[in-house]
Amino acid sequence: SPDTIEMMIRKEFGSEGDNAIKISTCESRLNPSKHSTVDLMADGRAFSIGLFQINLTVSEVGGIDCTKAFSGRNSKAVVIDEQLYFKCVRLAENPNINLESAKDKFNRSGWERPWTYCYRQMIQ
Repeated sequence: SPDTIEMMIRKEFGSEGDNAIKISTCESRLNPSKHSTVDLMADGRAFSIGLFQINLTVSEVGGIDCTKAFSGRNSKAVVIDEQLYFKCVRLAENPNINLESAKDKFNRSGWERPWTYCYRQMIQ
């Protein structure tokens, strides 16, 4: 339920919890299994998945280097390892793992670079 997801986000992000909830709401409407309808590869499949729409073409998820599933990045990506792609999708759909990846990205880069569109929505 959205309440549980919000509690998980607050626990992971601490003092940044309110911002994290805003970003995740913008990215996925707090839906852990959301596949992007915008971040698509040439074959029409999503490369951004889950609560924080983790971009699999540039990310490690759950300790797995998902970049190795692709040749190229973002919309130019082509899946070269189907098994790894599906594994990464499943990992990114897991709210706990998605939260860990998001927190990792936030710790390295803040909100603006990984989540530019939603960050801009948030600060308006």
